[in-house]
Amino acid sequence: MRVYKNILFFILLMLPYLLFAQGSVGIGTSTPQEKLDVNGAIIVSGSAVAATPVPGTIQWNTVAQYHEGRTSAPAFIKMENDEIQAVADYTAFSGCTSPVTLGVFEASNPATGYGMPNYLASPFNSWWGGDRTQLLYRASELTAAGLCAGNITMVGFAVVAPGSYLLNSFTLKVKNTATTTLTAYEAGLTTYYSAATVTLIAGNNDFNLATPFVWDGTSNICLEICWNNNIVAILTGAIVQLDNGYAYNTAYGYFADVTPTVCTGAFSPQPSTTRPVTRFGSTGALTTTGIDTFYTFDDAIVVGNPLLFYGADFKGPGTVTAESVYDDNSLLSDFVFDEYFDGAVQQQDLDNCDDYRYLTLTELEEFVSIYRHLPNIPGRDEWKEKGGFSLGELLTDILISVEDQALYIKEIHEQSAAIELQIVNNKSLIINKLQEGIILIKNDEYISSITKLKKIAEMQQMITKLETL
Repeated sequence: MRVYKNILFFILLMLPYLLFAQGSVGIGTSTPQEKLDVNGAIIVSGSAVAATPVPGTIQWNTVAQYHEGRTSAPAFIKMENDEIQAVADYTAFSGCTSPVTLGVFEASNPATGYGMPNYLASPFNSWWGGDRTQLLYRASELTAAGLCAGNITMVGFAVVAPGSYLLNSFTLKVKNTATTTLTAYEAGLTTYYSAATVTLIAGNNDFNLATPFVWDGTSNICLEICWNNNIVAILTGAIVQLDNGYAYNTAYGYFADVTPTVCTGAFSPQPSTTRPVTRFGSTGALTTTGIDTFYTFDDAIVVGNPLLFYGADFKGPGTVTAESVYDDNSLLSDFVFDEYFDGAVQQQDLDNCDDYRYLTLTELEEFVSIYRHLPNIPGRDEWKEKGGFSLGELLTDILISVEDQALYIKEIHEQSAAIELQIVNNKSLIINKLQEGIILIKNDEYISSITKLKKIAEMQQMITKLETL
């Protein structure tokens, strides 16, 4: 009993020193490195703190399930770091697209008649009874459009109007080739699609290949469409979207009535620098897989010290706020003006403008009425396929569209100035005609007085405006 009393006496004697010690205190260690050095874990599970907590107070938030530390704000803020480093399988997109579209809608073949060369470039010119057309696509064009080497599973064409005929004995053939311009029919093509009858529809006509065609990624692609109704066609034929003005022969074709050997016979085809707008579907190298390190973070991220309005310091998961964001996909688009004013682009811009083509106002109206988006801004379908766009690429596309609009404004201004000049040069004649019109209206017995006054007032206003020019 005396031993326990001695121990209790010692503890009571040392308690003030333990409670108010000015040195370092160790728990589980005899060599503390800080004021409090704990060799083990510390649990802070209570949420009850002093009525006026001081900075440095730690508590457990039982609702949000994390620790909070008191700052001098004064406020409690979350202490846990939610960044989670993970090493796991990932899927990375290689920049490939499927389907890709080559060409823009600039023209179309006539529904009847000959119409060289546009009629030659259409694989569905069904005003004639049969047709054999070969089309050439260079590897640089395919790559620039986003097609990757690998399996091509679909070929499609955009049809404006399907015409009055079905396409019988239909075949679609493909091959890799080193040919860079079509001056004769390519040999050695393999059939990848065939049908006894094909019924065209307005819009995309996609042909799913029986077996995938393997594109090697470096060769050009030659594609052949052939069909034969073996009749004399006299009704309207199919109309196809065409892209004009290639620098090489992109099409090579022959069409004829009542020719059972149109797909195999020796005829006299002709070349064309026009090609139909074409779609290629692919299961090529669209994705790659592997193992990498990444971080997940459930809150917003603020980079730098951007000026935030009150309450905008946190806008929810996935939000990134930064002073400046630089995207390597943002490119200058001076080539729009270079091509318009000089007829050529500078060497450093050649890789950035492969798909760019300036449309006239008439072509622009036709394009947006069909596709419902600007020529240089991808549409909703491509957005869904890619799951969104790079901000840099989208910004570049917007810059191109803005520069196109500036050129349209320039052309409209020039047209307006020309019309105004014509009016000024013929001002006297126009005023005389208006004055004669006023006399005729005054003497017209069949026009009511109110109508006369209204028309005469309008014509007088026009005369006054003309006199000020």
